[in-house]
Amino acid sequence: MQRVPAELQTEIQQFLTHEAWLLDTGKLRDWLALLTEDVRYRMPVRATVGGGMTGGTDKEPVFCLFDDDKKSLEMRTMRIETGTAHAEIPASVTQRLVTNVMVNPAESADEFDVVSSFIVYQERLGRHGSTFIGKRSDRLRRSNGGWQIARREIELAQTILPSTISIFF
Repeated sequence: MQRVPAELQTEIQQFLTHEAWLLDTGKLRDWLALLTEDVRYRMPVRATVGGGMTGGTDKEPVFCLFDDDKKSLEMRTMRIETGTAHAEIPASVTQRLVTNVMVNPAESADEFDVVSSFIVYQERLGRHGSTFIGKRSDRLRRSNGGWQIARREIELAQTILPSTISIFF
């Protein structure tokens, strides 16, 4: 693991904090602007079998709950905005915490691999609460003087999930 300058570490942490704020305040169009046109957004599903974890390799998981590109993320956002995502009527209340951010240079000089841990609390209708805990592996790309997410892979710590997951991580 190669260390990055403290200024870069802080800049990326501030970017991730801003991203969490956009999602928590329902600014989904602004969040979409943080994604590259070639983004890949995935959440592989883990299953516990016989006391051990099973699933695919880091390269190709057996099944992904999400395996989105920019167009499918835009469609998911549009469904939430237009009220056709019934799980989000009314919109969930969420609170995100992002921590344990580690930044490493990637192959390209304008890209960095970033691993972080998160907790997302979601409450629906003031009655149903879910807490998601996990880690994210991101590829961030410097673009037009700012940062964009080129890849995100989400790994939840829990394997028992609610019947519907309608939020972004």
